[in-house]
Amino acid sequence: MPGSLGILDGHISSSVTGRWLNGILGEAEQVQLKGLELKPESPERWETYACFLDDLGRQPEAEAAYKKARMFNGNLAPPNLSG
Repeated sequence: MPGSLGILDGHISSSVTGRWLNGILGEAEQVQLKGLELKPESPERWETYACFLDDLGRQPEAEAAYKKARMFNGNLAPPNLSG
């Protein structure tokens, strides 16, 4: 019985941690979006948001944000993602 309680405690702990992390990431994304709302034509803000999305594995959204960064920067060449 003590072994199964440990597994249950670990599951509850990771579940709480997951919800906490999702909350933090949600808040971080809201900060990014607020920055874009304040300066929607800032290539730096679009690139930062694109990096954020890319780090989360949200590649299609990241590519769209990179495209906007390039557009507002006047550079339509694709970004160098190899580094």
